[in-house]
Amino acid sequence: MPGIGDTVSGGLFVKWDGTAGELLRATSQRALKTNFRPVDTGRALAVIRQLKPVTFDSKHRVVDRTGITTGITGLVAEDLAEVDEPGLAAVDKNDVPIGRNDEAIDTFLIGAVQYLADRIDDLGQGD
Repeated sequence: MPGIGDTVSGGLFVKWDGTAGELLRATSQRALKTNFRPVDTGRALAVIRQLKPVTFDSKHRVVDRTGITTGITGLVAEDLAEVDEPGLAAVDKNDVPIGRNDEAIDTFLIGAVQYLADRIDDLGQGD
């Protein structure tokens, strides 16, 4: 059955959605990237504050190891597409939101935590 699968080949990690025929993720190796820029941690917090975590029931059988179809927590692709930051929602070839870009969301979460940690440190210095 076609679907999402993980492959490691020659050190390159990819996630392939056979149903949509799209590459979802590639390796995180520095050698395969260019044009590095730091994430503005204050902006990261603003992005995270726009996310709408929800609990929901699946209309279809969830294909995962748990088999859980009710009380699922997560994010909705269409909601992610409305956030003032491109790339949080995974989209199909017609730009229709179909999932989430966990790597981008994780990066903004890390940036937001760093921002808040810096603010806490600043408060401690006021003693």
